[in-house]
Amino acid sequence: MQIIITGAAGFIGLRLAKALIAQNHEVVGLDNFQPQVHGEKPQKNFDFPIHECDIRDLDALIEIFQQHKFDIVYHLAAETGTGQSFDEPSRYVDVNVRGTTNLFEALRASGHTSGKIILSGSRAIYGEGLYINSLGEPKKAKSRSSECMKRGDFKVYGECGTLLQAKATPENFFPKPDSVYASTKLMQELLLKNLCSNMDWNILRFQNVYGPGQSLNNPYTGVLSIFCSQIKDGKTLEIYEDGEIFRDFIYIDDVVRSLVAAINASSGEIINIGSGISTSIIDIVNILCRLAEEKGFHPEYKITGKFRDGDIRFAQADITKAFQSLNSWEPKIPLEVGLRNLVDWSL
Repeated sequence: MQIIITGAAGFIGLRLAKALIAQNHEVVGLDNFQPQVHGEKPQKNFDFPIHECDIRDLDALIEIFQQHKFDIVYHLAAETGTGQSFDEPSRYVDVNVRGTTNLFEALRASGHTSGKIILSGSRAIYGEGLYINSLGEPKKAKSRSSECMKRGDFKVYGECGTLLQAKATPENFFPKPDSVYASTKLMQELLLKNLCSNMDWNILRFQNVYGPGQSLNNPYTGVLSIFCSQIKDGKTLEIYEDGEIFRDFIYIDDVVRSLVAAINASSGEIINIGSGISTSIIDIVNILCRLAEEKGFHPEYKITGKFRDGDIRFAQADITKAFQSLNSWEPKIPLEVGLRNLVDWSL
């Protein structure tokens, strides 16, 4: 097949391109090589052609789609980061929302009337996700307020003030984005549904993707690469809240396998991609510190009580549907193995 990847020079895009080329697909990429992600002197020579193009440049997109006819479009290009999205909301909306509409306008203008679009979605659209009360009944979780977190209360409560228990979140959970970033990712999904009248589509909602190749320059990238950079620089690791923030970490190779499998998924499927296991940040840091000590580092950390508005307390994907819809896909890389690979690469 002929395949284009937006954000092709990124962490996921590069690995995806290599996997597709290994299966004899023809791959073309586009990327804007943003310095925040790629540094001031980014690598631009790859084993496949990448057009240097910003997703916000409609004319450039149209020209690219007129040059190439694609069977599959992977739309990975996006601004990411909860905290930065509050500081730069216009930029996030411009890239994630207008950029996505530009993609469809370019497809139309160049005569693409068939094929498939696969969108890299985000678990962020769920907000706090699925919670239950003491009776096991699903209950709507309130967004955590700055006032409560300033007092050191980081727990999640229901609308009646009762303490709730987190559960793995399925795809049919009603979206409740708690950040500008999350809202733009949800808007991408809605636009895809609105504009894909003549094309097949799938949405893969990723949990926290990590692994070798992650940007170590970007302060808004994944928390694991931030910790690794701090260890390398001899800095004290700052753990937010009380350390009991839980995330579902999924290794990059497992994510790439899900994207490749999505080529043959039924159109219109929205699928969670995660490990299906939640791990606290304090536990993650303890593993990273132990692995770093094996390499001669002596990291220290402190639990700061700091917090970010829009951050959620607990994330865990229900990945039942991924096994059913993606040719028996399931994560293969255990967390300890993945973290060791990350540490060996970054330190």
